Amino acid sequence: MKTIKITMASALLFGAIIAPSSSFAVSETVTQKNNAQLENYEDDYYYQFPDVIGWAKPSVDYLVKKKVLSGLPDGTFGPNLEIDRASAAIIMAKILNLQIDASAKPSFKDSQKHWATPYIAAVEKAGIIKGVGNGNFEPSGKLTRAAMASMLVHAYNLDKKATEKLPTVFRDLKGHWSEKSANLLVALGISLGYGGSHWYPDNTITRAEAASLVARTDQSKDKEIKLKQVTMKQHYFIYPETSLHSGILAEYAPQTVTVFDESENGWIKIATDHGLKWTPLKEKQVYIDKNFVTFDRPSRTGYVVGKYPPQTVTVVEENSIWLKIRTSEGLQWMNPYLKEDEGKELTYIPRTFFAYDSPNFSSKISGKYAPQGGIEELAMGDDGWVQIRTDKGPKWINMSYLLRPKLLLNVPAINQLPELQKGSAVVSLQMLLEYYTGRSLNKVDFANQMPFDTTRRQTTGDGKISVWGDPDIGFVGDVRGINYGYSINPAPLKQLLDKHARGTDLTGQDFSVLESYVRNGKPVVAWVGNKITAPQLEQTWKTPQGKTVNGYRNAHTIIITGVDDRNIYYNDPLDGKKDQPMVKSRFEHSYNQMGKKALSID
Repeated sequence: MKTIKITMASALLFGAIIAPSSSFAVSETVTQKNNAQLENYEDDYYYQFPDVIGWAKPSVDYLVKKKVLSGLPDGTFGPNLEIDRASAAIIMAKILNLQIDASAKPSFKDSQKHWATPYIAAVEKAGIIKGVGNGNFEPSGKLTRAAMASMLVHAYNLDKKATEKLPTVFRDLKGHWSEKSANLLVALGISLGYGGSHWYPDNTITRAEAASLVARTDQSKDKEIKLKQVTMKQHYFIYPETSLHSGILAEYAPQTVTVFDESENGWIKIATDHGLKWTPLKEKQVYIDKNFVTFDRPSRTGYVVGKYPPQTVTVVEENSIWLKIRTSEGLQWMNPYLKEDEGKELTYIPRTFFAYDSPNFSSKISGKYAPQGGIEELAMGDDGWVQIRTDKGPKWINMSYLLRPKLLLNVPAINQLPELQKGSAVVSLQMLLEYYTGRSLNKVDFANQMPFDTTRRQTTGDGKISVWGDPDIGFVGDVRGINYGYSINPAPLKQLLDKHARGTDLTGQDFSVLESYVRNGKPVVAWVGNKITAPQLEQTWKTPQGKTVNGYRNAHTIIITGVDDRNIYYNDPLDGKKDQPMVKSRFEHSYNQMGKKALSID
């Protein structure tokens, strides 16, 4: 039997051209040249699709690295396009490293002369696929989520992992022919359904969804099903996320539940009639050290429904600074920051806060205030906004952002590669502006709008840089990385920011100031060492004006997108990953060593 590797330009994978691995790998010569420049990149660099971001990106990247899939002819992936059954057969053949016999034919009548015929034959022989009846496979037919689940279960023998009957979490799976297969994917954490409530087995599957299921299954092939039973001894609530801020979905009587996952902060993901949802193993207890009143809703404009002495309360929900607690009269709301002062209830704000003219983060900041008490609330707005009395009149603050234990701003993640290999600073700024304005920007066009210092790079006989540009004037060199390039500092980059928003240069400010900006809804662009490390000086050079510039091998820029008590969270333009955690002390050290350089919006 002749074994071949198919690389025909006419063959389609996920509806795209299959090409040799070199067709989506970066030229070795170009890679070596770029690595010789001043900014470090991942050693295993590979082509990354510009239209794949968010939840699907890790799975797509995983399959590209394994040479299981490639993209469309225009260089994109098309994550929302549907996948056909023949393309799915190719995927399974490649991920399982099945031998492909170019002359092999499957038993299906409609797949004898199809471009994917050898692959369909291989996966049929391996017992992975079945036809649709009447001796046909329908290679060009669209694949459903149910069919994908069945294919994966057969390919990886997942049914052998279930030693007992698995619970059916999603209502739309009960009685469906794919119920058992889908339940296996759910039990292994491969699939979480849609919003944790539906699985939609009869929906056609997109390229992104298929990539996610295939990659996760391949990564979980050695994983065992470890479901356990936990008895809830009292009434309990379920939530969409591992936070009381996410809101109560439903209440249940004491019962035994099946646990599918556990979080580090003591929450368990359980099967409910709302799908997979979270509940805390231990309810939150808070001691209130003063007399307090309770309300029928989380607002001072609500009705007062009770008055209580100091005591420990059980908190079941949080809304901004408000707590929903258990009382002898049922669930009621209270605000632990309200204080009695001359007949008025006043609020204590424990963090630096920004006061806005309107209840939105794009409005003008009228003042910045230190933590303080005695704040009079005037009105409640949506999404955690509270109107307070200030020395400049009534203004708005977002108490939810200020007091939330873990705050993530949902800043869009953008990858600087492959177009802008030196563009970490300008791409971080692009993320800031897209968050602020809600509009998408063209990455290359936006980068070309920043100031450039076009001073020609001059070197000595031994190759060291003698004269080059000044990053305090503009970007030094070629931001694309085709030719030598370095970086740009906050002051000139702010010129570009000011064209779109009220930019503020935070250079020289301590880390605590950056944290305050994030807490008040303002992401921060910060200059650090790549991978949040200390700077590594590589070369120094002179500008034409005689100024000395230090060139760091690992000069890099990221955007801070969130914060909690221990970590900051950031988007890294170098890998396009969102909300990556980093211990504050390590980030602060790198930020300080790079000269305390940062930008944000006022």
